[in-house]
Amino acid sequence: MGMSPSSEELRQGRFRNVTETITVATATDGNHGRSVAWGANQFHCCCVVYVPKNCSQSRGLAIARYGALVVRSAVGYDETVRQCLQDTEAHGWLVVSDTSWEGYERIPATVMQGYTVMIREVLDQLSAAKRPTHVFVQGGVGGLAGAVCAFFSEALKARRPRLIVVEALRSGMHVCERTCR
Repeated sequence: MGMSPSSEELRQGRFRNVTETITVATATDGNHGRSVAWGANQFHCCCVVYVPKNCSQSRGLAIARYGALVVRSAVGYDETVRQCLQDTEAHGWLVVSDTSWEGYERIPATVMQGYTVMIREVLDQLSAAKRPTHVFVQGGVGGLAGAVCAFFSEALKARRPRLIVVEALRSGMHVCERTCR
């Protein structure tokens, strides 16, 4: 079995003849789709990002700036996810979702691990005396909030901060305050 290429080799285009044949796809209301488009751009892959009808034009344009094909649906988020999955299966694309379902856990778990990088960077910039007592994080589909909670629970144990999950009023979600367990 051969060695896997490094991310640097992929960014440099050393395996472009292979990566250009790969299409990744996701459904998003903004941030996740933008990051998938950025990653696909870095590794010279094709990228298709599905956005629901209520996704702002500016978010769609931010995603497209990384070379992704943005497909705006005429329906809401959940139906857009289903359309993405149907098209992904029909075309043989690789779905890169930040939400999981039975049989599809590895990629979302990797996405959540990626979120912990920014948490570690913040903690590295703070002295032990200035560790946060409270952390506010957006709810979204739960991946970021789950990663933040798990990270602090593991890294700080009993000294972990209170986690306050917030979401915009328009999303229909509420504020939920819990201590990470």
